[in-house]
Amino acid sequence: MTYEKSCGAVVYKIAGGVREFLIEHMALGHVSIPKGHVEKGETEEQTATREIKEETNLDVKLDTRFRHTVSYQPCPGIRKDVVFFVAEAVSDSLINQECEVSSLEWLPFEEACRAVTYETDRETLEAAKKYLDGTIRWCAIGDSFTYLNDHLDETGNRVTKGYLSRILDKVSGLVLNNIGINGSTFRDWIAQPIPAADLYTVLLGTNDWHQGIPMGSENDFQSRKEGTILGNCGILLDHIREAAPKACVIVGNPVERADFVYLLDPENNARGSYAPEHGLNLSVLAEKILACCAAEGIHTLDCHNLSGFTPENAVRYKRVRHGGIVEDLPYPDYIGIPFDPKEDPYPYPPEAIRMTYDGLHPSDEGCEILANLFAGKIRELISKGGC
Repeated sequence: MTYEKSCGAVVYKIAGGVREFLIEHMALGHVSIPKGHVEKGETEEQTATREIKEETNLDVKLDTRFRHTVSYQPCPGIRKDVVFFVAEAVSDSLINQECEVSSLEWLPFEEACRAVTYETDRETLEAAKKYLDGTIRWCAIGDSFTYLNDHLDETGNRVTKGYLSRILDKVSGLVLNNIGINGSTFRDWIAQPIPAADLYTVLLGTNDWHQGIPMGSENDFQSRKEGTILGNCGILLDHIREAAPKACVIVGNPVERADFVYLLDPENNARGSYAPEHGLNLSVLAEKILACCAAEGIHTLDCHNLSGFTPENAVRYKRVRHGGIVEDLPYPDYIGIPFDPKEDPYPYPPEAIRMTYDGLHPSDEGCEILANLFAGKIRELISKGGC
C-alpha cells in the first residue's frame, strides 16, 4: 500500500455580515476545496498555506485548532489522507492557478455545500461551519462525578472546578447542558427525558457495580435486556439516538476507587474497588461497557485505564481508629479496619486528598485528568467531522 498526503483549508471571509466560503472549479471538472500534496520537508500548516496561495493568490490566517482529516483510496493500492484546517482570508485578490483551477467563487454555506462535487468535501464544510459557529450543543449524562460539576458546595469546596467546566476551557464552541444525577445508575436513566444535542458524553457504572446490579452479557446489550447493567446501557443509547439520531456519543467507563466516605454524611460510605462487589470486579465491568459500545460503533473513552486512578493513589492515606489509636494509614494498610461514622474522625482530611477528595469523587487533580481525556477525544471527533 502506498500512502499519500495532502493538506488544505476551508477558506472563508465575512462579506456584508455573511460568512462566505471559497470553492474551486477544477480544470478536471469537479468542484472542491483548496488543498494539495505535501512537499518534502513541509509541515501540514506550510503545505496548506502554500497551496492556498498558489491556487487562489490569497493570503490567509490559518486556524490549526480545527483539524479535519479525510481518508480514501483514489485507486487500488493507494491510500490518501487529506488534512483540512480553517483559514480566514486576509487579502482579497483572487487569481486562479490556471493549470489546475478553472475559476474561484465565494458562496454562502448552503450554496457552497450544494456546489462541491464530493460528499467528503460537504462533510468538511459542515464540520468547519460548526467549529466557526461555536454551537456544538453538549449534553453530559452521568452520576455524581457529573452532577457535582455544578454543585461544588457539596464537595465542601474541596473541588474548585469540575471536569465538565475544565473541558469547556479546553474545547472552544461547546454549549453545555449538564443533566447529571447524583448517585444514578444506567437503570435510573431509562425513564429520564433526553434533550436534543449534537454531542453526548456518558459516564456511569460505578453505582451499578456497587449496588450489585447484574452485569449481563453482550447479548443482553444487543437485545436491550432491562435489568442488567449492559442491557440498561443499550436502552440509554437508544434513547439518545431517538433524541438526536445524528449526534456524536462518547461513552466513558468507571474508574478505580478507594474506600468512600461522603464528606457531608459519613453514614454514606462504601468499600473501595480493591475487592469485588457481588463477585464482580469493577475492572471487568469497565472493560465490558467499552467493548459492547465499540462493537456498535459508539465512540468510547477508556477512563478506567487511561486516567490512572487506583486504590493506591485515590487518597494519600485514610485516617482510622485502630486499637484505640487514630492513625493515618496508606493503602492497603487500612483494609479491613472498620469505620464508625458516629465515633471516628472523618477519614480524609484535606491533606489526604490526591486523585479523589473522599475516596471516590475526583479532586482538582482527578478532574483535570478526566477533562484532558474527554477534551482530547472531543477535539479528535470535531476534527474528523464526527461532532
